[in-house]
Amino acid sequence: MMQVTRTKTQEARGKSRDGTDSLTLALSQGERGLTASPLGRGRAERSEGSGEGSPEIEQVLVDAYRLAGDLLAYPEDVETVEIEERVEAVARALGERVGGQTAGLLRSFFEDWKAITPGEYIDTLELSPRCPLYLGYWAFLNEGPDSPPRRRFMGRLIDIYRRFDLSLGGKELPDFLPVVTEFLWVSLGKGEDEARRQVIEKFALPWMPSMVESLEKMGSPYCKLLKGIQNLMEWDVQRYSEVEVEASEEVLGNA
Repeated sequence: MMQVTRTKTQEARGKSRDGTDSLTLALSQGERGLTASPLGRGRAERSEGSGEGSPEIEQVLVDAYRLAGDLLAYPEDVETVEIEERVEAVARALGERVGGQTAGLLRSFFEDWKAITPGEYIDTLELSPRCPLYLGYWAFLNEGPDSPPRRRFMGRLIDIYRRFDLSLGGKELPDFLPVVTEFLWVSLGKGEDEARRQVIEKFALPWMPSMVESLEKMGSPYCKLLKGIQNLMEWDVQRYSEVEVEASEEVLGNA
């Protein structure tokens, strides 16, 4: 189970990992089969057979995004034996669908992950991190973590989440990468493909290379995981283009 981990120090401060005050949102359950848990703290269920596209491909995406979020959690909160089985299953599926590089990155990262200490995790991704996992931080690097442009950036993400009857419950910021990866699997099969595509293309993918580069420079194994997530997002978006091409060819063929 993915859990966005917050330390006691953070809870006491009431701030996110990049120092920005958390935006409190009311939970909106709606009628889309989601659980009552806020996004970023709980799980949601997908309806079988819902939405467009191949169910097999969607299941690969669900499993991969969920695993990515779990691997970004505090290491001691993750069950090693259980997640090792998931890593191998997802790596095999990614190797068949996305390519050997992404599968190799996942397997290589997991071997490194076994040796990551709590101190290393906190220094890299937690309090005053060397690589904040907030996409808006990288989008507005020169304007500050609490700048008006970044708040608008987060507000637009919140609006998209609300279209899916999802909210954060004040637990995390909307541009936190594990929240985004959770949204990307929760939102599959909901008939809102354009919204998912917008989150990937406008709010996530443009900033992933900067995060990967930052982690590479510090020699952190997390660069492999984030590069794998970047590859997954690129494949996720590409499949929409392939569906559009197939639809156009079908229309031309019937003309």
